[in-house]
Amino acid sequence: MKNKVMLFKHFPFIFGILIFFSVNVDAQCDRKSDSLELVKFYNATDGPNWSKQTNWLQSGKGINSWYGIKLNADGCVSSIELSNNNIKFDLINLNLPSLSQLDLRLNNLTGSIPNFDKLPNLISLDLGNNKLKGTIPNFDKLGFLQDLSLYFNQLSGEIPNFDHLKYLKNLDLTVNDLIGEIPNFNQFPDLINVYLGANNLSGEIPNFDHLQNLKILELSGNQLSGLIPDFNQLPLLEILNLRQNKLSGAIPNFSKLPLLKDLNLGQNLLTGTIPNFNNLNNLTALNLANNRFSGKIPSFDKLPQLGTLYLSNNQLLGNVPDFTNLKNLKFITINDNLLTRKIPNFDSCFMLTNLNVASNYFTFEHLININKRIKNFYYNPQKKFYIDTVFTLTINQDLLVDLNIDNSLSDNTYEWVNLSDPAWKMDLSQDIHSNSYTFKNIQNKDAGRYTVKVTNPLFPSLVLESNSITLQLSTINEDFNPSKKGDGKSENIYCFSNKLNVQLTCQLTSEIKSIHLIDLSGRKFELRSYQQTDDQIKIDLQKLEPGLYIIQLNTSSGWKKAKLVMME
Repeated sequence: MKNKVMLFKHFPFIFGILIFFSVNVDAQCDRKSDSLELVKFYNATDGPNWSKQTNWLQSGKGINSWYGIKLNADGCVSSIELSNNNIKFDLINLNLPSLSQLDLRLNNLTGSIPNFDKLPNLISLDLGNNKLKGTIPNFDKLGFLQDLSLYFNQLSGEIPNFDHLKYLKNLDLTVNDLIGEIPNFNQFPDLINVYLGANNLSGEIPNFDHLQNLKILELSGNQLSGLIPDFNQLPLLEILNLRQNKLSGAIPNFSKLPLLKDLNLGQNLLTGTIPNFNNLNNLTALNLANNRFSGKIPSFDKLPQLGTLYLSNNQLLGNVPDFTNLKNLKFITINDNLLTRKIPNFDSCFMLTNLNVASNYFTFEHLININKRIKNFYYNPQKKFYIDTVFTLTINQDLLVDLNIDNSLSDNTYEWVNLSDPAWKMDLSQDIHSNSYTFKNIQNKDAGRYTVKVTNPLFPSLVLESNSITLQLSTINEDFNPSKKGDGKSENIYCFSNKLNVQLTCQLTSEIKSIHLIDLSGRKFELRSYQQTDDQIKIDLQKLEPGLYIIQLNTSSGWKKAKLVMME
């Protein structure tokens, strides 16, 4: 009874072997027919101009000696390996019942792909790197196919469901023009590698929860959107590449993917903070660049195998960790973020050769301690320091401006530049190595928009530049010199600018008779564009060229004068 039970237990396995055997038996082996089929293939694909055609169609040379052809024990064709052989024109629908491998990659084949309904024992089909067009057949007669490679062609349409390919293990459709959504492939429990990158696939990514053997999932360079699944049902996954899509939301914790080695989520629309990935002990490469991540950079202290870390082009803040435990780290890119503060010297990262920290808010003080053994250290340019600031002052006032950078360094050189007046020169009595500058006894010539350029001899390619520092002069009543009327009284006049409307607004009780401007050349002209209501007058200065003027108000109380500076 026990033997009967054991026989019944293994019956499905034995039945599967019988099916496989019966299919091979049914596929009649006819060497003559195979020979004629190879001749037809040779003639249809410009055989005389192949790169190699040793013994093909040569008298007295059996097909067993033809270049790229292998036979099985019965003398029939079992393998065609003619990669990179200048094979041209359309691919014919071969009739080779015993063929198990067809490798025609790296040729110049055109036209559409046949369904190959006369290759019932085909296990491996590689037509990659040709010029094939049209849609992909369903291959419903290739019941034993395990490897299907159609990469680098011009194939279009949607991915077929491949209902009959129950034994499929490797699928490579990379670099084509495929559209539509990705099937969940749940009918392929043996699937190990899926390459669908560089197409036009759209929709959300399935979680592939039935693909227990999946090791590589490559979906980069498509139009995929939505959230990233956690893939917790794929315990053997080693490579996950979802780069250059339109995926959004936060990163899953991937806590049940302990074998993951390469995680590439770059060039998407991902947000939130970056996890520390503490459970991914085998991770060697992490690419999260070109997203919208915020917050601080984790220390990744549980990723001892990490060798590549790409975090550039995000919105990361704060300081940079020293990555003490990452002994194998070779490449770090954290450029184009919002990082500041001192950068660690990475003394414990003995393998580090490439470090890119450009386009952050680092100054020379932050860069000074970087270990000189790092061969490729990129730090130029950096974002502008300081904040746009406007100082409103009066004539003869002093102003101290402290840039608040690099207080510990004495070899920086600070050059102040007046963007409104290229002829303006710094006060030579002041220290050009100081991060502060004093404007003494401010006059009209000092008004303008400034920037500061900072250099350091240790970093000759980097010039730090400040945001705008604007000095504007107030035109309150003490700038006016009222002339007295016969009663000996003078009138206080307050004027202030309206930047939005380019107007000068003055408060006074006297009636305006006329308004004149005098420029530096002494030329005098009358302003006729003004409005007076009650105790206020608005003077239109929209067409006035930048420069220094004297404005004269002829009022019922006498002449009022003021200096007027028009900035760009």
